Amino acid sequence: PAASAAETISCAYPYWFGFAPVPVAMELGYFADEGLEITTVFDNDRANVLPAMETGDLDCTMRTIGEHMSRPLAADSNQVVIGVIDVSVGADGVVAAGDIKKPTDLIGKVFAGEINHPGTVMTAYALQKAGYSMKDLDLRLIATDDAQAVFEDPSIAAVATWEPMMSEIVANSSRKGAHILLSSKDFNGLITDVI
Repeated sequence: PAASAAETISCAYPYWFGFAPVPVAMELGYFADEGLEITTVFDNDRANVLPAMETGDLDCTMRTIGEHMSRPLAADSNQVVIGVIDVSVGADGVVAAGDIKKPTDLIGKVFAGEINHPGTVMTAYALQKAGYSMKDLDLRLIATDDAQAVFEDPSIAAVATWEPMMSEIVANSSRKGAHILLSSKDFNGLITDVI
């Protein structure tokens, strides 16, 4: 019998080393061995990716679980998580001012980050365990790429960020005592990248 044609799967994801297993598996022929042809594109804009998934122009995306579960994903979405591809063990976190020693020190203060960022998810989790929520903070939405500049504002108590920016902020901030308040290494399995 003739060999069947490969099933084609198209996937979009941000440029992030945690997603490296997919191009490596492609290069090693793992997908081809299973009769799959994978096409990929780097796209970090969920305003592009989610509509393309809803129309069938894309078959998959890879994001953190927090990003997958948040807006603009609608309640009636037909998307489903099919696997974990990466677990953050220290590459995501929150940088805080010197006077912020624990998550509850952020109560009533300005926290800057993206609503679905791993650092924001960790902060929400830590606050919830202490009986608080993100509503107890003054949340300022920023683009994570701006975290280093935003943190230079002394009115900002903490920023959600990731490596290498997290370490760069601590090392180069003009603010004395800048430190990593929360790190994904301390939240076993909470920050995962999914397909």
